[in-house]
Amino acid sequence: MKILVVLLLFLSFNLKAQDTSFSVVPKKYSIGTSFQNEDIFVSLGVLYPLKKNFTFEFRFGLGSRRTFFQQTLFSKTDLLLHYDFLKSTKWEFGPSVQFSNMSLAPRLFQPIQRYFTAELGYYLAYGHKLKVTQSSYLGYRSTEFVPSKKRYWYTGYAFQLGLSYEL
Repeated sequence: MKILVVLLLFLSFNLKAQDTSFSVVPKKYSIGTSFQNEDIFVSLGVLYPLKKNFTFEFRFGLGSRRTFFQQTLFSKTDLLLHYDFLKSTKWEFGPSVQFSNMSLAPRLFQPIQRYFTAELGYYLAYGHKLKVTQSSYLGYRSTEFVPSKKRYWYTGYAFQLGLSYEL
């Protein structure tokens, strides 16, 4: 009897381990541009669909004006969570939350600037496999100068245009 119970437990865990309904492999890739208080960012991202119409997105971008024209590296990472109200195959629309971390590494002997954002907005997408996306956000931002530990809070915005491709 003990062997039968152990065998049933082993088979149930083994079958759950083979469940492929959730995968850590991204289902969509995105490329986009973002107009913000600090710069114009060009970014690449991956989207992971979650349960109940939620989508998690991770993006990495570079500030185009400061990185390419002023020769100072201005990087940005975004974490986004979208909720889709519409249950359409072509359209996606709903609220979205964005958390960003930007870092500006200026020239020698200048303080490093870090920007943190927490913003609320909406997300709109149209298409089947290739989707045109647009999103806008308003929220709070903070700027920190690293050696002096000074921090400034202010309101910020983001207007984003992009493309996403579903595998």
